Amino acid sequence: MDLHLYWISSISYALFVGLILLSNIKVIKFPSKVENHFRLMAKWVLFFCIQDAIWGLCNAHVINNDNIFFISSSIFHLSTVVTTFFWLIYVLEYLHAKPNLRAVYLALDAVVIIFEFILVIANYFNTTLFSIVNGNYVTGFLRPLTFINQCAVYLVIGLTTMFFALKKENRHHTQYKFEMIFTLTPIVMGVLQLLFPNGPFCSLGYFLGFFIVHIFVVIKDREMTLEKESQLLKIMELNKTLQNKQNEIDKQFDILQSMSRVYDTINLLDFKSCISFRFDIKDSEEIPFDLINDPHTSVNKEVAKKISQDDFDRFWLFTNLSTLEQRMKGKRVISAEFRCNEGDRICAMYIRIDDDKNGSFNKVAYTLQNITNERKREYQVYHALTHLVYSLHIVDLENDSIEPLIEPEILKQIIRKEESAQTAMNNVIKATCNDEFLEMLMDFVDFSTISTRMKEKSALTCEFRGKFHGWTRMIFIPIDAENKKIKRIVITTEIIDSEKNKIINLTYKSTTDELTRIYNRRKYEDDLDEMDQNGELEDKIVIALDVNGLKTVNDTLGHKAGDEMIIGAGNIINKTFSSAGNSYRTGGDEFMVIVKCSEEQLKDLLSEFDDSIKGWKGKMVEKLTISYGYACAKKFPTLNLRELASEADKCMYENKEAFYKRTGMERRKN
Repeated sequence: MDLHLYWISSISYALFVGLILLSNIKVIKFPSKVENHFRLMAKWVLFFCIQDAIWGLCNAHVINNDNIFFISSSIFHLSTVVTTFFWLIYVLEYLHAKPNLRAVYLALDAVVIIFEFILVIANYFNTTLFSIVNGNYVTGFLRPLTFINQCAVYLVIGLTTMFFALKKENRHHTQYKFEMIFTLTPIVMGVLQLLFPNGPFCSLGYFLGFFIVHIFVVIKDREMTLEKESQLLKIMELNKTLQNKQNEIDKQFDILQSMSRVYDTINLLDFKSCISFRFDIKDSEEIPFDLINDPHTSVNKEVAKKISQDDFDRFWLFTNLSTLEQRMKGKRVISAEFRCNEGDRICAMYIRIDDDKNGSFNKVAYTLQNITNERKREYQVYHALTHLVYSLHIVDLENDSIEPLIEPEILKQIIRKEESAQTAMNNVIKATCNDEFLEMLMDFVDFSTISTRMKEKSALTCEFRGKFHGWTRMIFIPIDAENKKIKRIVITTEIIDSEKNKIINLTYKSTTDELTRIYNRRKYEDDLDEMDQNGELEDKIVIALDVNGLKTVNDTLGHKAGDEMIIGAGNIINKTFSSAGNSYRTGGDEFMVIVKCSEEQLKDLLSEFDDSIKGWKGKMVEKLTISYGYACAKKFPTLNLRELASEADKCMYENKEAFYKRTGMERRKN
């Protein structure tokens, strides 16, 4: 039972230390430097008690493992001395020791720790401090040195504290005495630990010392700390409140002052007092409004009379104050543009000026601005693009409307004014786009994702083939955005059929062999790079082919006869392997083929190829023979495509050499 009492006691000490440390952290939110060092010391005492409990579990054979027992004992010896370091730091900070004195003490303590560390390391090779024999802890002849090291530091701490206690006669005098008791406690308990090895006296000594400091020193000083902390919090809260209030007042005044120089009409709507205040320094007026009986009281009804019939309902809904809070939920500003009967355009805007603590409305600024001239300048720029683009529309995403500026006859028949912008664009795409591009283009004109897709971009571009004008390019350009949310965009389309065809023709010429009309070496190199980067080499087979006797034909029958052989070889190669892959002319009489198929399928293709070669007959040349070799990716899984092509080339040259030996043709003449 005594052995079990050891680890149970150590765990109990750890729990008490942990609870005291947690209470300190919760009570004092702004700890002083002394408090921080006390907490650091408490954490180390907590660690010491926990590791001492593990040692007790090993000693009581609850943990029956000699290796763990040995490691735990080594940590015990080392932490017994290391703990003194954190106690010393705390005491020196509490006593406000001078930096020079502090450095000397810490250096001496560091020497003690290093000495103990050397003893622990030496004990691993030769028993000096302790050993574990059949699950039992056996002390060594140098075991008392650990106690002496520990006592030496605590005696220094105690003497230093005594010196300060005698030197200073102030309110800390009593606390200094308890600091002395706190440093002597581990020494007394260390003696008991030497006399009674199975008793948890080391942990008890650290716990009692820590407890004495907490009760008679830390708690005594806490009242003053909490009082200062409370005063500091009050001052901080007061400063924060005053600053926030001043910021709000300054912000409201600055906003309204700047708005008065920009907007034609500004009303400040106070929702608490139901007053509409016209912000005009020289001439101000207050108009009461009733949200229930007349939600539009604050709106200049003379302006409403000027709104065109097409936009009137939208204007009346926008200026409805009874629904304003709901519409502005989560927003600082909402705005909309409206057309007037005289052709002018106005922009109405609501701006949240002030909210109460519950987040409900307090004050909102309502502005009206004539933007006719701005829009005219904007439209002049758009109309200058008439000779460059096929169509041009402005889409208002907030009001879900689309306005044509350059519109061909076919689009006039599709777009209806009463439709939403999204519906109108969807109908245009369905009516003008080829089916193969339809799904891609429907995603492109999705206005719900436009703000996300245009993040850090100046425009979005999409090319597709149309039903009426061939290749067409559509471009989205944002012209109005707020808080990273796009409000208006310009949509243009231009016919690029001739441009696209030129690119296609240039691409064809740059990748096609002029004589055989199959892919050339440039295309072969590009495809090798692309396939290697994609890493999709499984089931790939590379075939190397070489026309036999081409040089002899060129020398005896002429180059036209040689070209006939090359064209014939290219036609047969392309016809045979086009269903499984691509064919390339990589040199004068050299060809390469890359196919994706099984080796069994390849054998069928090669059989068909051999039959086609045997059946070929030209006008100038009677027969055609081709040597070939191939390499399968499955047989060479570690090779890339270029290395696979090299293997196919080796195989082809072996077959070519065999052909020369079999036919008796001289190799050098070819």
